[in-house]
Amino acid sequence: MNIRQQNAHVPKQHLAVSDPSRSKIAKPVVADLGPKLSDAMKIYIKLKGHNRPKTFSSAAERACRYFISASGNKRLLEYTKSDATAFRDALIQRGMNGGSVSRVFCTIKSIITFAVNESGVALVNPFLDVYFDSKAGVIARLPI
Repeated sequence: MNIRQQNAHVPKQHLAVSDPSRSKIAKPVVADLGPKLSDAMKIYIKLKGHNRPKTFSSAAERACRYFISASGNKRLLEYTKSDATAFRDALIQRGMNGGSVSRVFCTIKSIITFAVNESGVALVNPFLDVYFDSKAGVIARLPI
């Protein structure tokens, strides 16, 4: 390509509809980041908590409270894998054993997956494939 072709000027190009500054149809694209985690939890409890014991909603609220205190109440697409691993580390530092970490982690993962499916947002759940030892700190109980 020669220099003349690189700097080719198309006459009246500024009037073309494809020029976003001139188009009345073109709107700025705002990415849908999905609902905030607190809103996702409310949707989850409202739709899935029907005819469930009170422990279902209290476990979801507690897990979200833990996660929001560790990473903030962001929109779902704003969470990253590093947020999930930092949350795992925060739960372990809290003194939770592997079973408790697993339960809280799976609750958050379920809330995010459910909210993503309901809202239609394209998201790879940042909680997928985050490693934690579910046997860590678990003491085998002897029978009475």
